[in-house]
Parts: sequence; structure tokens; C-alpha cells
Amino acid sequence: MLPIESIVEINNELLSDLTIGDSLVFTMPNGAEQQIIISKINKISDKVTSWDLQNTQRQDIGKITQISNLTEGSFITDNKDEYHLRTVNNKGWITSKSQLMSNNDNAVKRNSEAFSELLK
Repeated sequence: MLPIESIVEINNELLSDLTIGDSLVFTMPNGAEQQIIISKINKISDKVTSWDLQNTQRQDIGKITQISNLTEGSFITDNKDEYHLRTVNNKGWITSKSQLMSNNDNAVKRNSEAFSELLK
């Protein structure tokens, strides 16, 4: 489970209205804010759009992709932490790579123990 601070809601109208040079401010689960600038928009089809992201120093830091009602992305913050974003129907989560790895490690341990019991 991710902490409650990881829960986000993405406004599809906001995403579709973004233009190159626009900026967004994300509040990270740790309370820090990250300003992200849209550097490129790729309209791949009616249902697929991706946005290339830069920081305020114009360094490439990641990408957000929307496929129908699914939005996913990852980016590096100014303090070099990697964050991942995923929403379905505009609701989802944003969390650090280390938090995702920790969750995954715990799930693998639980699942492998249960699987090992089945093999006996």
C-alpha cells in the first residue's frame, strides 16, 4: 500500500489544454513541490498523447503519456529523486521509485513464501 500522500487526481481537461512552455507544479508525497515545464507534445492518435517534461533549468526530466483513460509517467525532481505517476479515470498515485521498489520487494517476499508452501 502507498501512503495517503501519494494519491492524486489528474484533470484531463487541463492535460488536453497544455501547450509547449506551460508549467505544472506537482506536490510530491513528501510535501516538496516540483515545477515541470512542457517541452514537447506528441499527439500520436486520438487516444494517445505524450508530453515531454523539463525542469526550470530546461533539462529533460521525463515524460507523461496518456492512453484513453490511463495516464502514466515518470520524471526526475530537482533533488534527483525519481517519481512515477499513474492514474486511471483521472485518479491514481504519484510516488518515488524507492517507495515502488519497497512495495514490490514486500509483495515478492509475501508471494514467494506462499508459493513455496504450495510446492511442498
